[in-house]
Amino acid sequence: MANEVIIKKSNVLSVESSNIELPDFKQIDLGNEPRKLKIKVTNGKKADGTKFKKVTGYAKLPIFEGIGDEAVYVRDGVKRMSVHFKQVAFKDERGETCNVSDINDLQSGYLFVKAKGLRIPSIYKLQYEKNEDGSIKYDKNGEAVIKYPEIWIEKGVLGFLASVTSQNSLDVDDEKEVVDVKVDEETGEVVEDEDISEAIKDEPEDTEETNF
Repeated sequence: MANEVIIKKSNVLSVESSNIELPDFKQIDLGNEPRKLKIKVTNGKKADGTKFKKVTGYAKLPIFEGIGDEAVYVRDGVKRMSVHFKQVAFKDERGETCNVSDINDLQSGYLFVKAKGLRIPSIYKLQYEKNEDGSIKYDKNGEAVIKYPEIWIEKGVLGFLASVTSQNSLDVDDEKEVVDVKVDEETGEVVEDEDISEAIKDEPEDTEETNF
């Protein structure tokens, strides 16, 4: 026999005061509050060799492991996602103090956006990309195309602060252990440690230009 839910009238009907005080709804405007988004800006390259600005952002979300309906929650954590902009993002509601006019003005740092213009997923979960008829999309190799969560800036960019070198990273007089970095002899680029942050591993390399 299925469990029955019994609702007592005493739990529904009452003559007691709720003690709720109404806020001044006309004064509260959370949508216009600023939000600070940490971003990383790099130069991407398309298959034809064309270079473009690649913007990624960071957010702390519930993380699901797996794809689609089979995904299960594993933990809360910081994830890196590609950032896309609508055309009005840098034009709509710009204030006099805004110091960026388009995506080409961005560097790695912090982007300030009105809350109502910032769209991030509520959870981090991978999905299979679907065709218009609802079927799963496959690439030329027959592999199902995976859609990763994205951040969208729809409007209300307020300004930008670039990251600069901190003094703490330069205070080395008392440091006893010095670790040499690994450098790729062909490219001259620093080789990252294998033990990279949870925030940036297992993410796809962007091959398409950031929408703008």
